[in-house]
Amino acid sequence: PGSRSRDQLLQRSRIFPGWTVVLVVGLLTSIHPTQVVGQEDELRGVASDLLNRPVSDAELLGLLRQSGLTPGQIRDRLQASGFSRSAADPYLSVLEGTATVIPQGTDPLPVLQVLAGGSLRQTPGQIPSQRPPPTATPEPPRGPPVFGRDLFARASSQFVPVTGGPAPPDYRLGSGDELVLVLTGDVEQAYRLVVTSEGWIAIPDVGRVFVNGLTLAELDETLFNRLSQAYSGIQPGGGATTFFDVSLGALRTNQVYVIGEVEEPAAYQLSSLSTALTALYWAGGPRVNGSFRNITVNRGNRTVAEIDLYDYLLRGMAQQDIRLEQADVVFVPIAESRVEIDGAVNRPGLYEVKEGEGLRDVLAFAGGTQAQAHLRHVQIDRILPPEDRAPGLDRATLDIPLAAHGADPFVPVLNGDRITVFAVLDETRNRVIISGGVFRPGTYAVEPETRLWDLIDRAGGLLPDAYEGRAQIQRLETDFTRRMIPVSLSRTAAGDPVDNPPIEGLDQILVYAHRELREDRVVSIGGWVRTPGVYPYVEGMTVRDLVLKAGGMRTGAYLGHAEVSRVVISQTRSDTLTGRYQVPLDSSYVFAEGSPNGEPTGQPDVMRREEFVLANLDAVYIRKAPGFEPQSNVIVGGEVLLPGPYSLQTRSDRLTDLIERAGGLTPEAYPEGLQLWRAAPDPGVDTLTAAEIAGRAEGLSQEEVQRLEAAGEIREQLGPVAGPEHRTRVGVDFMNALENPDGSNNILVEPADSIYVPHRITTIEVRGAVGVETQVLFSQGKGLGYYIDQAGGYAKDADKSRARVRYANGEVKTRGSKFLFFGGHVPDPDPGSRITVPQKPPSTGQGLRTTEWVAIFTSIATAAAAIIIASRP
Repeated sequence: PGSRSRDQLLQRSRIFPGWTVVLVVGLLTSIHPTQVVGQEDELRGVASDLLNRPVSDAELLGLLRQSGLTPGQIRDRLQASGFSRSAADPYLSVLEGTATVIPQGTDPLPVLQVLAGGSLRQTPGQIPSQRPPPTATPEPPRGPPVFGRDLFARASSQFVPVTGGPAPPDYRLGSGDELVLVLTGDVEQAYRLVVTSEGWIAIPDVGRVFVNGLTLAELDETLFNRLSQAYSGIQPGGGATTFFDVSLGALRTNQVYVIGEVEEPAAYQLSSLSTALTALYWAGGPRVNGSFRNITVNRGNRTVAEIDLYDYLLRGMAQQDIRLEQADVVFVPIAESRVEIDGAVNRPGLYEVKEGEGLRDVLAFAGGTQAQAHLRHVQIDRILPPEDRAPGLDRATLDIPLAAHGADPFVPVLNGDRITVFAVLDETRNRVIISGGVFRPGTYAVEPETRLWDLIDRAGGLLPDAYEGRAQIQRLETDFTRRMIPVSLSRTAAGDPVDNPPIEGLDQILVYAHRELREDRVVSIGGWVRTPGVYPYVEGMTVRDLVLKAGGMRTGAYLGHAEVSRVVISQTRSDTLTGRYQVPLDSSYVFAEGSPNGEPTGQPDVMRREEFVLANLDAVYIRKAPGFEPQSNVIVGGEVLLPGPYSLQTRSDRLTDLIERAGGLTPEAYPEGLQLWRAAPDPGVDTLTAAEIAGRAEGLSQEEVQRLEAAGEIREQLGPVAGPEHRTRVGVDFMNALENPDGSNNILVEPADSIYVPHRITTIEVRGAVGVETQVLFSQGKGLGYYIDQAGGYAKDADKSRARVRYANGEVKTRGSKFLFFGGHVPDPDPGSRITVPQKPPSTGQGLRTTEWVAIFTSIATAAAAIIIASRP
């Protein structure tokens, strides 16, 4: 109980009338005191839950019961914290049963300090910013900013007193201060002494010493007199053998009140070194309507200080700030007179003015005018005083010309004035802009005698390709339109300018260059080169130069000749649009990978002058050699012995050739269902399913699949999927192809074809307008109707006449059409087939009209008559 913690944080509490108190408690001792240190974080959480919640006397009594502290321990802790031992007696009497109620007006703060585990005093070495005050919630900004308010809105320690060093010499001791007395020499002792509520300290072997109200300097003299009586070694002069030193330990706290127009008016527990600025900071500063210039500090029934925060905010002067004492009241009234200033000032906003202050003072509050301020045009928008108003005339506008150095007469300002400091015009009248064919285009100043060629010389002169036939001067007229003045930049035989008109301010001079007047010259190259495209044309460029620009030829380029197309430019209509030239090529255009030093494979003897020279807009095309074909692959997957990609060997490779190269079919293969997929331009064709794609990849290693994916060849190698590239199935009868290799079913394969041989299938799929879409086991000799019956029969909206069968090899057959009242051909499904029964088209809701029935019966009668006539002998 006698120890002091130098890490206790500055706290505050807000006292409400009656028996309730709102406070922030760091430790609520509903947990046994021996558990407090180990459960500090948990106790802080409990305190956070009680933040800004009233705590009744009954709840406080409950906390005392749960604390586990005996009445003696509570009294000892009160004394150790600088309070009277009897401060908790009203509560202890109720707990002990000697009283039934707590007297009204009993201060709960000492008990709460004991429950918090220590006093609320602050030590000189303490850092208050470790626990900043509750940040005031500022009102939403309305209108211009109030000068100085943002200073208090920031959560910082700018108003917290300096507590890292000793207290000032004029600091006066009071109840709750802790003194550290150290004796050295003949006696080695150290004491921590707390000033009691009566103003005494008790020194062992010395007795009580009254120190309340003494300064630190006066304390030294008082202690010397008392200690010298108890210790003979303490004496004046050089014969002393015992010495003492006294310093402040923990500082007491004062309860002060901050009221009026502040963000959080309340009672605050502050360090005894705190000043009025400290209290204002903890209270969040003045509100939007609060005064910054008429703040008072009241002590008892008198005002001890009047504070103008503008002295502090504008000049850093805080001589009006005073140290607060117990029960001091800091009062912030409503601002009486404020004006708004905006425009070309350094700190626009809302400022408070006192009587006798005028326009010049407001400009000084705003940090002065900016460099672009037009002091001859300062305007005040004023709400007229009631005695000056007339019907429909409540406001007035005043134009105030100010002198540049402040020698103007006093201009008063009134509450509600809006001051606007206008800026000078952005327009510069004595400048011109020159652009185009000069070395240094830009903006230049002109004088009354400046002429065109003076400005051209200052801009570095004309560029070599400047167009001298005509330049333009665009002049701004009085009606803010521009007038064109054409001039010539040519010179006479004597070297004098043909035109040299005077230049006026705000003129714009345009000098044209030849390169700006012609389109870009380009040539193009396409075909079998590495980087086909359009390239800038350079005079003297040949076909060889353009091939080099395109990165050289690709493997397989045709070296016989290149084709050059040249645009025919004619002023009359002609049937000939382009000229065609065949330019011979040779092996010197080809750069092989293994050629020495990267040189062409065949060097020409000399660089011949007769190489074909290109012209602007020429188009060169390098063709592929007739005997060169890029390697083309066909993927073979499914039930073959060696699935995977295969290169086409000849142009006449057929389906059976690829199956043979893949090792033939496996015993599980279903050759009747072989599928051939081919690239199709129609995006609406069927595409391979994910299962079919997986089946095609069975013969490839994972590394091969990853390689194909990385190279972007997975679509070509493993078959089509939904997307921009589509493939269609080609219906082939592979069994017929095996029996008749020269027949049409043994189809020629094409590059990027995909062949898939499924495993043996024993089911038939039934889909569409049937009872249940399902898979039906194949039954030898059963027809279409059998499988539809197995799927629940036809649905009500089934279109029986358009039922179709898609066989496993991709071939599609549809039920044959009826003739008269006789049914058509019905296809028989094979294993792996898919039966699809479409729905009937939506009915229009009307039956056949009479004329339609007549037409039908007429057709039938005509057909019957024709049959009878044909049957006669």
